[in-house]
Amino acid sequence: MSSTDEQPPIPVYNPFFDPVRNGEMLSWPARTGIAVGLGVAYSLLQVVSLPDKGAYLSQYCWVLSIIIATSLMALYVATFVFRRSLQVLVEFEANSKITEQVIEGTLTNRSFTIAALGFATATTFVAHTLGVPAELHASPLSLVMVYLGYFMGGFCSGLGLWAIIGVITIYVRFAPNLQYTLDPLNSDGSGGIRLLIESLWFFALLIAVVGLLIAGYMFSVDWTNLQSELARALFLIWLALPFTCAISIVLIPGLAVRRQVDQFKIRRMEELKRERASVYASFKEFDASGDDEIIHVKRDLNERLRKIQLEMEQLEQMRNSPLEGRKPR
Repeated sequence: MSSTDEQPPIPVYNPFFDPVRNGEMLSWPARTGIAVGLGVAYSLLQVVSLPDKGAYLSQYCWVLSIIIATSLMALYVATFVFRRSLQVLVEFEANSKITEQVIEGTLTNRSFTIAALGFATATTFVAHTLGVPAELHASPLSLVMVYLGYFMGGFCSGLGLWAIIGVITIYVRFAPNLQYTLDPLNSDGSGGIRLLIESLWFFALLIAVVGLLIAGYMFSVDWTNLQSELARALFLIWLALPFTCAISIVLIPGLAVRRQVDQFKIRRMEELKRERASVYASFKEFDASGDDEIIHVKRDLNERLRKIQLEMEQLEQMRNSPLEGRKPR
C-alpha cells in the first residue's frame, strides 16, 4: 500500500477480561496476578473443602487449578498479540472496516459472556457425565468445589473459544482484500502480512499448550462412568476439541488466504509479463545512434526491466499462505 494513503483508525478491542481504560491496558504483573491468583484461590478452596487432603494430589485437582490459570494467561497473551495485529489488518483490508465490524458485532462483551457461560455449563455437564471421582464426593462442599473448578476452567476456555471464532471470522472476511493490497516487494516474504501469519501460529501454540494440560488431566483422573457410551464419546470430543481449535485457527484462515494470494500472484505475474514485453518493444524503436538522449532513455528502460524482474522473482518466492514456508531463493 502506498505510504501516502490515509491510514484509517485502528479499532479498539476492549474485552471485559482485558480492558483498556483511558488508553491504558492492564500491566503484565496485573494480568499475571489475576490469572495466577484465580488458580491459587481455587486450589486453596479445593484443599480446604476436602476431608482427605491426599485426594487433592491423587485426583489432580492441582492440575485443574493450573488449567484455570493457564487458560486465562493464554487469553491475555493472545489478546496482546491480536491488538498488535490490528494495525496490519486495517492496513490490508482496503478501507472495508471488516475488522471493526467483527469487533463491534462479534467480539463484544455480551457475546463473550454468553459463549463463556455456555461453554462452562457444557464443560461441567461433560465432567458430570464422565463421573466425578469418588474421593471428591467426601463432602458436599468438596463436590461443589470440584464442579466450581470445572465451571471456572470452562468459562476461561469459553472466552478463548469465542476469540478463536472471532479471529477466524476476521481472516475469512478479510482475505478477499489481499488481491488489492499485497506488496510482493515487501522484505517479509509474505506480501507484508508476515505478522498476521505468525500470529495465527502463535495462537495455535497457545491453544495446544492448554490442550495438553486438559488431555493430561482427563487421562489422569479416575472417572467413574467411562463404561457409558455417552461418557466415552464426550471424553473423546472434549479431548480433541482444543487440538481441533488449534488446527482450525491456522487451517481455515490459511486456506482462505491461499486462494486470494494465488489469484493475486497469477494476475500480477501477467501484468508484469505484459509490462516487460512493452519495455522490450520500446528498445526496438531506437536505432544504433549514440545520441545522449537515447542513451538516457535506454538506461531508464533497463532500470524498469530490472525492477520488473526483481518483482517477478519476489512474487515467485512469496508465501502463498500460513500453511507453507517461504520459498528458497
